[in-house]
Amino acid sequence: MAKVQKIDLNKLIIKAVLCSAFTASAQAADKELLDILLGNGAITEQQYEELLAKETLTKEDAAAITLGGGAGLNIKTNGGANEIEIGGRLHLDYVTHDYDPRISPAPINGTQIRRGRLELNGIFDTHWAWAMEMDFAKDSVALKDFKLGYITDAGSEIYAGNQKQPYSMSLEMSSNDEPFVERGIDNALVAAFADRAIGLRAETSGEHWFAASGVFGDSVKPGNAGDEGWGAAGRAVYTPLLTPQSVLHVGLRGSYRRLEPGAPQLAIRDKTSDFSGLSIVDTRVM
Repeated sequence: MAKVQKIDLNKLIIKAVLCSAFTASAQAADKELLDILLGNGAITEQQYEELLAKETLTKEDAAAITLGGGAGLNIKTNGGANEIEIGGRLHLDYVTHDYDPRISPAPINGTQIRRGRLELNGIFDTHWAWAMEMDFAKDSVALKDFKLGYITDAGSEIYAGNQKQPYSMSLEMSSNDEPFVERGIDNALVAAFADRAIGLRAETSGEHWFAASGVFGDSVKPGNAGDEGWGAAGRAVYTPLLTPQSVLHVGLRGSYRRLEPGAPQLAIRDKTSDFSGLSIVDTRVM
């Protein structure tokens, strides 16, 4: 039995609303303010021209002007060609077990900060994208995403750096969207082979389909020694039925991992909680 509390800072949306109505047309202060909003990317060229042409700006006009709009502090400039988003997450974990001491060691009960992350990502010059995510939980610092990419006019993306491999939804889904603090057992069975790693990843999608593939080295987790192995992963999804009431999708995925001689051996484990010390799946060292 486990009780869990999640606090998601990424749900914070920073929104600036101008609440005062302007009473005169083409006042210098009004135009100066609109110029600043346009320069900061808070309004588009079309919005600028429409607002400037009005004899009086109403409260409804002001309420339509926002700074950013992402899941966090989101700032855009140059009509959205440049963007930076600052966010984070805080997941608190409380666990208590009801177990039979005759068949298992005593698990650890208690509380911890499961995830405490700072996230930075953005776009510059329309097509170039970057992301960086660090985790400061459990009295240590862990690198998550650290990547640079290019976005084509058609929406296809290619990224280089430390990132998630395209293998399964359970791996790629953000921990903010998981119903529980910990992922399911199916994730533990493949994470040792297909979790985050340094490599090159490409993806593209349409209204009813998604495809991604990549080539990767090893992860940046501490403890790696000797020659590194390499691997490849790919995932494709097709959704023939997509309506507000119904969804039907089929997928295909695959992963290959080659371990170099002398590299650390792998073990597949899944504990009842991150710090319980009790593994319900454990292959030992393979």
